[in-house]
Amino acid sequence: MKHLHKFTHTFFSNIITAAASQNYTQPTTSDTSIPDNKFQISKTYKQLLKTSIWMGGILTILLPVSGELLGQNSLNSALVVNTLADRSIDYLEEAYLEAGVTCSNVTSGGTIGSSQTISSGGTPATFTNMTSPSGGTGTVEYLWLKTTTVPCPPIGDAAWESIPSSNTATYSPGPLTQTTCFMRCSRRAGCANYDGESNAVTVTVNTCTATLTGLVFDNQVGGSDISFTNGGTYTTTQLGSNFLIEALTSGTPGSVVFTVTGAESFTNTENSAPYHMVGSGSTWTPQAGSYSVNVKLYSGANGSGTLCGQQTFTFSVTSSSGCSCPGNLVQNPSFENGTTSWNWTGGNFYADTYAAQCGSNSGQFQITNGGNNWVSQTIAGGSLATIPVGTNLSVTVFAGTHNPGGYYHEVNISYYNSSWGYISKTSAEVNATLPSMGSYTLNSVVPAGTHYITVGGYGTGDWLKMDLWCVSIPCSINITSNPQGASICSGGTHTMTVAATTTAGTLNYQWQSSPNGSTWTNISGATSSSYTTPALTTTTHYRVNVGATGSGCSTISSSTAIVTVSADPQISIISWKSELCVSESTTLEATKSGGVNCSAVQWQYRPGTTGAWINLGTGNSINTSTSLAAGDYQYRALYNCSGTGCDNAISNTVTITIYADPVVSISANTTTVCAGGSATLTAVASGGGTCAAVLWQYRLGTTGTWTNLTSGNTLTTSTSLAVGTHQYRAYYNCVDAGGCGTATSNTVTFTVVADPSISTHPAGTTLCVSGTHTLSVVAAGGTPSLTYQWQSSPDGTTWTNISGATGTSYTTPTISTTTQYRVVVSASGSGCGTVNSNAAIVTINPAATVNAGPDQSVCAGNTVTLAGTRGGAATSSTWTTSGTGTFSNASLVNAVYTPSAADIAAGTVTLTLTTNDPTGPCTAVSDQVIITIRPNPTVNAGADASVCLGSSKTLTAVASGGTSPYAYAWSNGLGAGASKTVTPSITTTYTVTATDNYGCSGSDQVT
Repeated sequence: MKHLHKFTHTFFSNIITAAASQNYTQPTTSDTSIPDNKFQISKTYKQLLKTSIWMGGILTILLPVSGELLGQNSLNSALVVNTLADRSIDYLEEAYLEAGVTCSNVTSGGTIGSSQTISSGGTPATFTNMTSPSGGTGTVEYLWLKTTTVPCPPIGDAAWESIPSSNTATYSPGPLTQTTCFMRCSRRAGCANYDGESNAVTVTVNTCTATLTGLVFDNQVGGSDISFTNGGTYTTTQLGSNFLIEALTSGTPGSVVFTVTGAESFTNTENSAPYHMVGSGSTWTPQAGSYSVNVKLYSGANGSGTLCGQQTFTFSVTSSSGCSCPGNLVQNPSFENGTTSWNWTGGNFYADTYAAQCGSNSGQFQITNGGNNWVSQTIAGGSLATIPVGTNLSVTVFAGTHNPGGYYHEVNISYYNSSWGYISKTSAEVNATLPSMGSYTLNSVVPAGTHYITVGGYGTGDWLKMDLWCVSIPCSINITSNPQGASICSGGTHTMTVAATTTAGTLNYQWQSSPNGSTWTNISGATSSSYTTPALTTTTHYRVNVGATGSGCSTISSSTAIVTVSADPQISIISWKSELCVSESTTLEATKSGGVNCSAVQWQYRPGTTGAWINLGTGNSINTSTSLAAGDYQYRALYNCSGTGCDNAISNTVTITIYADPVVSISANTTTVCAGGSATLTAVASGGGTCAAVLWQYRLGTTGTWTNLTSGNTLTTSTSLAVGTHQYRAYYNCVDAGGCGTATSNTVTFTVVADPSISTHPAGTTLCVSGTHTLSVVAAGGTPSLTYQWQSSPDGTTWTNISGATGTSYTTPTISTTTQYRVVVSASGSGCGTVNSNAAIVTINPAATVNAGPDQSVCAGNTVTLAGTRGGAATSSTWTTSGTGTFSNASLVNAVYTPSAADIAAGTVTLTLTTNDPTGPCTAVSDQVIITIRPNPTVNAGADASVCLGSSKTLTAVASGGTSPYAYAWSNGLGAGASKTVTPSITTTYTVTATDNYGCSGSDQVT
């Protein structure tokens, strides 16, 4: 830490008066530019010190700090110091040099754990980070201060000194032998001043060598002391004015302070033993009532120095008139009946009213001088219950004699074995003069081997008067093991146990809690010997009140167990660098706080951002390995604390990227475009860490100087590049940006080609209907390849794409009408255009048609007039015959065919009409007609005959051949019929014609 003082400054010429203070006051003279600030001297003030207040090389300054001059012991001396430079000016010089630095510093220093008390040489618990510093930005840096000046001086006092290497949010001081104050300072990284100041805490080192062991009623007139039982009851007669309460100690305190309240109230301080409540050499006659006595032990006289311990005791004093003895083991307390045994020489024992203290009588033992004179009553053994060895017995009795100075008298409790063999006794000399009786207390412990126990008296002469023997087992509660505190984390629990014993009754417990050890509250239900706290979030004090059901038992309190609650462990890490080159290393630092019983920070890492973590070393910082390959690595820190309720802390994760040497490669979405087109180049860069943007470079052709273009991960080539070859590459510079080197990419060669063009266009033709035609095109240019789309149009105006027609040639389907065709040539490359071919016209002629007419039948000897037709593209035709007949004109479609004898003989002939256009797009066609030549029937009119004039003749015609039936027709008006009767008047020739079923006929004459 550079600066340990704050100053309030006022200028008087060249002399500065500065008093220790928290904040600056506004100067009254020339120092008007100095602003209020905290903790360190402002830079303006330091500069002013350097430039304004030197006198001949000596700085004159009066600095009263904490009641004395800095470097002097007298407030009346002025400090004219060259040595001031050793304590301040060096700091001022350094701060002055840093005056130009600006930062966003903390505005609040947060809080640290509370004060503690330890034994000399002990180690205090770690000071925890209760609340973190706030305000400002950046990493918090810490520095701890300490001082042995107590109480803790103001912040900025010269007594504070920095602790080396104390740069974490928490701090463990180590063993201490002197009470020490601690404080934490904080600042943001990059700031010169530690402007954040926590609260100051005190670790008190207990240098006491004495402890309080209990109280006793100290007998001031001889005889036994009366043991003191916390919460016990005593009588005014029992105590009288012969006893003083004494504090018993182990070791020698500097002083003991008694504070008495209740029936009486006063305070007394004793600086030397014996430590009596009302002061040694005084007398005290207690009043009846309840008392509370607080006893404090101090290391120094008159209640000064360290409080070594304290305890509060209670007891009651009752009036003797009650003659109460709860739990009395003596059946005949006043020796009034036959339970008493005695031995005397010339003496006597009886009971009467003389000097009776309780009841109507008291035991009176008349003793003859000399001899063995005793009186006793058995209180244990035989028919009475035995009392365990080691039992503390509280024994009191009233006793007196007439001549205490002339004879020896005593009261005693005696112990015997089972054979009445004497073991030992506890006795007190009776020195009270009748008729007054004194109270005598015998504190006795049952010795080993005891069976019988008696109480009684002994004397050498005169009388011994006794009354109210009271033997009881006092209720004594002893805590053998106090509950122990612990340090836990917030939300944790702690189990405490007390171990205690009692001489009477059954123990009972009531646990209490307190936020500060002063105000105690019973914990509901916490009534057993152990108690588990609930989940705690603040430090809490605990104790247990232990009581017993036995008569006279008083509740005592255990020592305080402090359960110190610390914040849960927290840890965060930072890395000096998050990006490294291969073979480089960086340092990671951990800031941890909270937790109890914590192990050293465990560092872990893993390759990548998923997967199992791998343990590294331990400590508040770690350096990364220089052998890590390129890639991402994650680091974290574990802060494991075994304290109760402590949740192990896992830090934030820091990702460190290790970059390989830079590499850059480029690619193009295309390496060839048409003139006017462009391509997109993409760069993929890796490695190198922090790098400049990719720089693109270009050159014309494949040799020559490269020209820088623009920067970025992509580049669009110029659309104005000429047809030809061009080259591109990328340059990746990481050095100038603080990265790991430079890299040059591969070279992309880029070609600009001409647009698509057609050198040979498709040609048309003429076809007969239903013909096909193949068209083809020859084209060049474009990129990456040419595409073709054939189109058709009925008129050359409206064009339609032909599905699937995407090659350099196209064969039309069979078409029936004239159609125009063209091909669209294109390329998908950037800038590539589209070109249409010339239209190719495919002209369609109609198909030739021919019809030979219907089949015909003719009778033999007849000709056939044909009825053929032709159409379509046919303009001429020719008849042909399968026979040997002749045509009147074979080129006429209605030619006359004359069957030949062979045709007639054959009965049929086939005539074919064929188109006979010259060779062309349309194919010749033909058709046939079948001519059936039927035979004519023959008829016989009968033989010629002669008749006489006037006579009649029956003419009968008989037909044959041809196809029946036949029809007969006679000339000369005879009509039809096969037979006719004629009566010619002259010689007459008659002709008969027979016609068959097909109309063929034959004739015959008869005369």
